[in-house]
Order: sequence, then structure tokens, then C-alpha cells
Amino acid sequence: MPNFEEAMTVDPVFSDKSLKAEHGEEVKKFSEITDQIITAFNNAGDTIPTGLLYGRIQSGKTRTMIMTSALAIDRKFKVILVLTTDINDLVLQTYNAFKKGLPGVKVISKAELNDMDGEVELLKSTLPNEGNSVVIICSKGPAILQKVITFLGAIGAEQLPALIFDDEGDQATLDTSTGRRSRTGTDVEPSKIFSLIHSRDLASLKRSLPKAIFVSVTGTPQALFLQNRDSETRPAFIRLIPPGKGYVGGDVFFANENPASNKYILIVDEDEVNELLGEEDDIPSGLAEAIDFFVVSATLIGLERGWNEYNMLAHPSLNRFDHSLVKRKITTYVNDLLRILNDHESEDYARKIKQLRKVYDEVVARSTKTPPFTMDEVIMAIKRTLPQRQVFVINSDRRGPAQSPSRSYNFLIGGNSVGRGLAIKNLLVTYYTRSPRSAQMDTMHQHARMFGYRQKTLQYTKVFLPTTLYTRFYWIHNSDNAMRKFIDKHSDDMEAIIVPTNRGEGLRPTRNNVIDLGNVDIILPGSQVHPGRPIIEAPKANTIRKRTEKILAKHFPDYKESGHEGIVISTDIALQLIDTIKSHPQAARSHKLMHDYLNFLKNIKAYGPNVRLRFRESDRSNISSGALPRGIIGGPEQTDARELKMPTLWIFLVKGSKSELRWSGVDFIYPTIIAPNRKESLYANIS
Repeated sequence: MPNFEEAMTVDPVFSDKSLKAEHGEEVKKFSEITDQIITAFNNAGDTIPTGLLYGRIQSGKTRTMIMTSALAIDRKFKVILVLTTDINDLVLQTYNAFKKGLPGVKVISKAELNDMDGEVELLKSTLPNEGNSVVIICSKGPAILQKVITFLGAIGAEQLPALIFDDEGDQATLDTSTGRRSRTGTDVEPSKIFSLIHSRDLASLKRSLPKAIFVSVTGTPQALFLQNRDSETRPAFIRLIPPGKGYVGGDVFFANENPASNKYILIVDEDEVNELLGEEDDIPSGLAEAIDFFVVSATLIGLERGWNEYNMLAHPSLNRFDHSLVKRKITTYVNDLLRILNDHESEDYARKIKQLRKVYDEVVARSTKTPPFTMDEVIMAIKRTLPQRQVFVINSDRRGPAQSPSRSYNFLIGGNSVGRGLAIKNLLVTYYTRSPRSAQMDTMHQHARMFGYRQKTLQYTKVFLPTTLYTRFYWIHNSDNAMRKFIDKHSDDMEAIIVPTNRGEGLRPTRNNVIDLGNVDIILPGSQVHPGRPIIEAPKANTIRKRTEKILAKHFPDYKESGHEGIVISTDIALQLIDTIKSHPQAARSHKLMHDYLNFLKNIKAYGPNVRLRFRESDRSNISSGALPRGIIGGPEQTDARELKMPTLWIFLVKGSKSELRWSGVDFIYPTIIAPNRKESLYANIS
């Protein structure tokens, strides 16, 4: 694989002075990302390295790919392959973004691949020349992937340096046979899309581009972090993508456990979804309030800044019948609203004006400026403009953005199709009631379409959802922050990433079919983690015991007398103790889990960088041939440890010299960690 450090010129894409002036700061930021990609590429040898660009939801990951592609092309990469979700409108959205963002670079999508002969002839003659590269936008569907593999072979891409971007790389790319293979212990064939991308034995993108680097791009990497260590999709390096100026995300909507303190949130009844999806029921009160808020806020911003396709999103369920039902209820309510506002004599008019004034007062109170339009002017504008409203269903029957949106009010209704990847500009109101019994964190996080560069419209924004769903989003936001903090401080230790979640709130990290459950350990609140097989034989057991006692004496001088009460030590000292107390190779997995668990928790503010250290001697009998199938802690010791805010590390000195205990004749040390009874459950792949 060629080394590009000698050829890092910057001419074809960013040589134009106006481009450099316009994108100067971004070029600097993305140059660091490109540097890391180049370094991984150069150090890969004959393998294809895998990386991850970890961004925020709706933070402009496509722009990151475009800027990084420009810099990679400047550094002599010839092929940029962008894999997208298998939704035609999103493929077109990505294609248009790359065409606009990379002027002068050949960009190919599905249409050009249908005329393959002409494109092959063109690229075979131009790619060998200095300054010529190609960008291929490809959806993750079997037919188009096979077509791209054939195309890459025809243009001689196996000889060209390439950068593969896998947009939303935690989605369709992963091997969906992994869970069944793990569960049954049988040799199940990898899933089709995974094979077409990653296979080393069959025709695949990686075989077509052997001089490549593979980079996943996503804001929800839980499934990637839980892949086995030898998986083609587990990232060897991770780069955090900071959001740009004006980004609005979880810190605005879900940072506080109590939604009552957030002016951008309105909690609806838990039973709202049942009323919403009942064919004979009227429109529920929460949806009615959401529509009222949207109509008033869209009218205010439309009058102040001009009409610009303002949107409300309703996410009721996955069922297409439900989407049609909700469309009918929204359409009926909006039509009735217009009828009431145009009939001053009706008994409903005064009541509706009072409801709308409440919204008007709330929106204008968010600004320190005097409102430029009165309530009467807003009502007049609603009566004049609301007839232009559009109501759209977006699902597998009709995917993607609305084809003919209104310049004023648009109501969008859908399921997963209004989630991952779809950018909804000028989204003012989100109404979210989809409530599965058990939610996947990555899928639900992708539904946070209210995130994005919305600072300029935040005054006019509100999210309507029940408490259960707000709480889930709160924990997802906390989990995302915890993973980012860990990566920010430990970017060189990709094996130790832990995914925190809250099983009590019905959350799990990702779908089970893409992870090897046999290699995924879970630390539940209040649980014990200990090595299943300590080292008990001389002389190694003696060496470990002496080294451990030396550390204890240094940091806890009276550990023998006051060990049961314990002291608070830093996590780093606790890690030193755990790393000193070696375990049998058969227990390496649980031993590593203890290390990774403490290392991860010290970055979470709720726990802090401290551990409670306790010590005592134990007369535990050897009843399982040197194995420890269960923890030794119980009763008040366990209760006390669980009630602490920090984890507890117990160090046990087992009197293995007592013949009646049936050990190997020497005293030995082993550790146990007790997780505090907080709400986090921690998942880790210890393969």
C-alpha cells in the first residue's frame, strides 16, 4: 500500500482563494480528521483499516464527509466511495450535496451507473492523470452494490488509493446473522449486504478496493462498539466530530431529568397514543396543543422572517395504517380550526382565541424584543395562510421529503422513514408518541429530528411527548455524553468502550441480531464483578499477594484493622490494584471487564473518579476446582456497597494455606467490584 506522506499537496479542490477564505476554519478542523485517516491508511500494511467518525445527530455528518473527501483528494486519493441508506431520496440528497460541495470533481450516482460503458471509458482515461478523482454515491442495497463492484473492476480501481465512507455505518452494513450464529453455535452465512461490502472471499467492495481505508460515519455507534474485536466493522480508531455553531441537541432538550424545567418540552398523557390511534376517538389533547403551537409559532416566524416551508413532525408508530389515521385526524382538526376562526359568532371562537393567545404569549415571552406583530395580526395571517397547509405521510409507501411542500405549514407523519438520515429544515414542532415496550437506543436516538442547526428558530420550537419517552431520551443523551467523554480522554483504547443504558426504562443499546451476545457482558446496578478463576498456585500467587499488600500498605496503612470500614481512593489506584492482581487466563475476560468498568466510570460525573476500597480475610472453601462461580459479598456488606454513589472494590485475602479449605496451600488475593445501585446498566464486548 503506497505511502502518501510524501505527496501531500493541496491544489485541486481547495486551491481557490475564495474557497479557502470561506472554509478556512473548517479546512483546519477537517485537516486533523484527514490526517488521522491518512496515518491509519499508511500504517495498515496489506489490511484495510476501519475507522469511525462519531458525530451528533443532525450535526452535518454529510458536510464532514464532503470536506474530508476534498482534503483526501488533495492528498492523492483517487476513489471516494460513499455508502448511504437504501432510500432513494436520501441517496439523491447526498448526491446533490457532494455535487455542490466538490465543484470540479466527477460525482457518480445510480443514473450514471446505468450507462456504465460511457463512464468506464471516461474514467479509465482520466483517473491516471494528476488531479483527477471520482466520487461514487451508492445506496446499501444488494443490486446497486453488485453493480458498483462490477464498475470498480472495470475502471481498474484495485490499483487506486480509495476512501470508503459508510454513512450511518451502524445500520445496514452490519452482519445481521451475528446474533443467530452466536445463539445457535452454527456456521450461519453472513448477511448479504455485509458480504457485498466486507467479504474477503467473495466479490465485495473491499476486494475491489484493496488499497482503501473504510470509515463509518454515524451519531449512534452502539452496535459498532459492541462488535467482536476481530469484526470487520469494529473501529480501530475513532474521531469525534464536533458540531458547528448554532447546533441544538440533547443539551437543550433532554439534559434535565425533570422535563417541567424545560420550556421547549410539553409532556402529554401516557395514554395519549391509545387515544391517537383509536379509530373512533377524537384527536387527543396533546396533539391538538401541538398543532395550535405549530400554527401560531409558524405564523409568527413567517410574518417576521418570511414564509419558508415550516414543518411539524408527528411520529406516532411504525404502522402505515396508523399514519393514515393520524393524517385524517390532523387534517380534520386543521380544517375545523380554520372554520372556527372564520366564524366569529360561533361559541367555539372565543375559546379557540384564548388557546391560541396562550401560545402567542409563550412564544413572544422567549424573546427580549417587543413582538413586531400583535395577536390580531397573527390571527388574520392564519386565516389567510393556513388554507395552503399540506399534510404528508412519509413511510415505505412514500419515502423522503414532501414533493410539493407548502411555503407556510407542513404536517409530516411517519415512522422510521422520518428518522435516520432525513433532514427536516425549519422543524418547529415534534410530536412523538411511538412507545415500544423495549426501545433500541440507537434507533430511538436517530428519531431525534428536533436536533440540528436550529438556534435561529429555537424561540418557535417545542417538543410534545409523554414522560416515559422523555425519560428514555434523557438516558440516551446521558449515555451518548458518557461515551463521548471516554473517547475524548482515551482515544487510544478502543477495546475498552462501554455502552451505558437504563434497562429499567426499557432501553437496550441496539438490535440483538448484529452483536455476538456470547461476548457481550452486562454490569447491572448492584451486581458483583469478580474473576471467575484467581491465581492460587505458588509461586505466582505469593508474588501477587506481596505486591498487592505493598500497594495497600502505601495507600491504606491500617487496611488489616480497618479494612471492613474502608477508605475512598482514586480510580487510578483501584486500577493499579486490579492490574496487579492477575487472574488465570480463563478469567481474563472478567478481569478486563473490571478494569474497563472502573476506567469508564471515572469519566461519568455522577460517579466521579473515586472508588471505595475495602479489605478482609476470607475462609472461602474451594468447592469448584479453583473456580469462583459466584461472588462472596452478601448481607449488610452488599447493601452498604450498593447504596454508595461510587463503586466499591473489595480485596479478599483467602487463607489458602488452611488445608481444610482445599486450595493449593498458599494464601492468595482476589478482587470483587460491587456496582452502586444507580440506574445505569453497562454493556461491553469482551472478546
